[in-house]
Amino acid sequence: MGSEERVDDPKMRLAGDAFSRMGLGFEPYAFQEKVAELLAAGRNVLLTAPTGSGKTLTALAPVIAARSHGNRWIDRVIYALPLRTLVSSIAEDARGYLEPLGLKVTVQMGSQPDDPLFDDGDVIFTTIDQVLSSYIGQACSVARGQRNMVPGALLGALVVFDEFHLMDAAGSLSTAVDLAIRLSAVTQVLLMTATCPYEVACELARRTASDIVRVGPQELARIPSQANKVRSVHTCDRALTAEDVIRCHRGRSLAVVNSVKRAQELYQGLKDWATGNGIHLSLIHSRFLPRDRITKERELREFFGRGRSGRGVVIATQVVEAGMDVSFDTLHTEIAPANSIVQRIGRCARYAGETGTVYVYPLTTDENGRPQYGPYADLRIEVDTTFKALCALQGSSIDYVAECNLVDIVHTQRGLSDLHSIRTEDWSTRVRASIENSTAGATSELVRGAWSVAFILSDDPSRIRDPYAVDRFSVDHVVLRGLLSALDLAGDHAKMVWYPEEIPEESQGTEGPAIRWRAATSVAEALVHPFLAVSPRIARYDPDLGLVLGVPGAYESQPDPARVRTQKTWRYIKESYMEHVDRSLRCFWLRSARHQVAFEKVAFLAASDPWKLKLLMSFAVALHDVGKLDESWQRVIWAWQRAKERAKDRQLASGEGELSGAVAGTLEDRSPGTTELSTAPPVRPAVFEPLAHADYFSDADENEARKTEYRRPPHAAEGAYIAAAFFEEMIRALTTEPTAGGCRDASEDLCDEVLLGVLAAIAHHHGGRGRPGQFKLVRSAIDVARRSLKKALQVYTATYASAYTHGSAGPTSAGCALPAGDGSDRSAMTPLSEIRSVVREFRLNEVPPDAIAAADFAEDLSSVARTRVRLMVYWLTSRLLRLADHEATAWANML
Repeated sequence: MGSEERVDDPKMRLAGDAFSRMGLGFEPYAFQEKVAELLAAGRNVLLTAPTGSGKTLTALAPVIAARSHGNRWIDRVIYALPLRTLVSSIAEDARGYLEPLGLKVTVQMGSQPDDPLFDDGDVIFTTIDQVLSSYIGQACSVARGQRNMVPGALLGALVVFDEFHLMDAAGSLSTAVDLAIRLSAVTQVLLMTATCPYEVACELARRTASDIVRVGPQELARIPSQANKVRSVHTCDRALTAEDVIRCHRGRSLAVVNSVKRAQELYQGLKDWATGNGIHLSLIHSRFLPRDRITKERELREFFGRGRSGRGVVIATQVVEAGMDVSFDTLHTEIAPANSIVQRIGRCARYAGETGTVYVYPLTTDENGRPQYGPYADLRIEVDTTFKALCALQGSSIDYVAECNLVDIVHTQRGLSDLHSIRTEDWSTRVRASIENSTAGATSELVRGAWSVAFILSDDPSRIRDPYAVDRFSVDHVVLRGLLSALDLAGDHAKMVWYPEEIPEESQGTEGPAIRWRAATSVAEALVHPFLAVSPRIARYDPDLGLVLGVPGAYESQPDPARVRTQKTWRYIKESYMEHVDRSLRCFWLRSARHQVAFEKVAFLAASDPWKLKLLMSFAVALHDVGKLDESWQRVIWAWQRAKERAKDRQLASGEGELSGAVAGTLEDRSPGTTELSTAPPVRPAVFEPLAHADYFSDADENEARKTEYRRPPHAAEGAYIAAAFFEEMIRALTTEPTAGGCRDASEDLCDEVLLGVLAAIAHHHGGRGRPGQFKLVRSAIDVARRSLKKALQVYTATYASAYTHGSAGPTSAGCALPAGDGSDRSAMTPLSEIRSVVREFRLNEVPPDAIAAADFAEDLSSVARTRVRLMVYWLTSRLLRLADHEATAWANML
């Protein structure tokens, strides 16, 4: 679908309205209005537009306009970029025009983990790695046990994949396509680039059910970044040298090479010249520590960004190719595939009225005269074809039309071949396996494509308390293999490379990390691990040069504040079961307001409506800890609480040993045949009340809590099993529709999928995937669970009544109905009396399953991605349940 004319219908001028509200001072282009129109209509979009044409504004404009008019068609924007170097700069620019409009901007990546659950921001800027690893159940932003909290953020969201041409077809691109297909009913996708062959774009659009928007020739003339500027291209006959940069320098020069090593060498070759002539010289590539990289990015924008007049020379690698809003009058670049070359050219004479010169150099050669293709070893034909095509343009000016033609010539055949080589069904099966089983190595296979190895610099990694919270580097495994292959790890270079080995939980000591370090004795032994420690005797870090491999240095990895910040100190206070239920329910309803679109779309999939789905999930919140009503669990938690209160009394009270609280005994003190606590003179009598949490402070209590007598049995899978009978009845009640009103009836199979999604969320709400074990409920369990469900219904009715204050009454004590459809159409109703009846007469599974039944139950709940409905319900319930659980605990801690 092309887009060459402006959209004049005021009803469709969403982008124009947004631009006006942002105070940009100019009107949107026709392609920007077209994208806004399609997104607002619920479509996926694939946009190809030239560099500097405002693709970021294009993605955000419809959201701004819709929110300004109270029309919430998405819950959040997750804006994903291929390179970390782009995220901070684009987010900083966007914050300036979004936050004055009340839209919060956050950044989530390894070096800036401000929003690990994708929950705090209205617009979240992140990396493609972060989004896709979350989608496949391998979220790298949170601890392993919290991974099922993150993918629910994708539901009801607009996911933007910017510069998607940098995604690997046999990796991240195929996984992004799978996301668009699997989540098509609940998530919108916007793909954007300046350099995708037209036929490849058409095939991608077909697979992702996207509308294509391209900038037409007439509209190109209206875009300032494409108008009144000249960029002449010159091909050279020898490799780039420092002398070439010096000879052609006019004031603002950029040299882009294909490897970090080449960039470092070129930088060092220019250093004396730059210093002697007072010329600013900077180096930027992927192997700087985050704090140094951020400084360099900021400096780059301040010198060479829009409206800046700084002068100097920048040496860079591919990190400047995409999304970096800077402009130079002279560009030197080593030859690369056409799509990379076009992106590099986009940093030369980027703004209207500028004139620039581009010099393209052949590759360096080895001692045998063979070209060194480096990262493009698999794209040799594309590299050579690009150089030949540019030679034919010698001396001429290159514009966007010529760039598109170049990309079509070079990349169409390989692009289509790569896409057709990936069987959608096979890839979907791999993604499902990763979601359900946390498949080892899935991130490397499904997301990153190119295999990278992370490592820390240390001569004795065992001294580092938490190796995952210190400075780390990431290097392509081919590069690291080249370094290690020159070493004798079993002889002269022994104990220079280590890999971590997990310590089994039962073997852990009371202090130190849960890993031990093993010295690698071969390259193969080292590179099988994704995380290593490397001695500074074979790698040096320098703030000006970055990481230099094969050269000894003194720097060792230091604590990284960004990572240390995620290492939490845990604190709980004594909280009764019902107190925790009440707080969790209130937190659930507060959180659900940020997932309105997700509820609408998931409810439609489940043949339900948003309010019924919310009620069902609120019941899940009410019963998520029902497994704690086990005798053994309560015995241990009370024994711990009693010991804590005695210790407190010894410190604070003169009468040592007398409890300050109401607890008077343990379950061992109970009367025969009961599970209630009896009194134990001389303290005051107490009534047994099940606990959800006891007093605990990780820094002080961690070692004591590891003692055998304080180890609580698991409760999550047990809770799901115990509550299964109730949810089966409740889902039937919620999906029984009268014939009036046109509402869809949910089939029995569909009800089963919703049931399994909810139960899996309860079973996995601590991250584990275990099967239910043995349990014996305390005598008050039925009464406590019923009170929890009544509380859920009470909070629901109050919330619903508040939402419809200006309409007819909601389901209050005098009411008789739950809303149908979107809540505004009440012609089809489910009697509230039926819901109350299920709550009043509900039953729990009080008899533990045998081994076979437990295994079958666990298997059913582990297959969360078997159907789309089950997965969507599981993700949304897991996210909101666990957020509510965590925030309720934090709330209690503040009291």
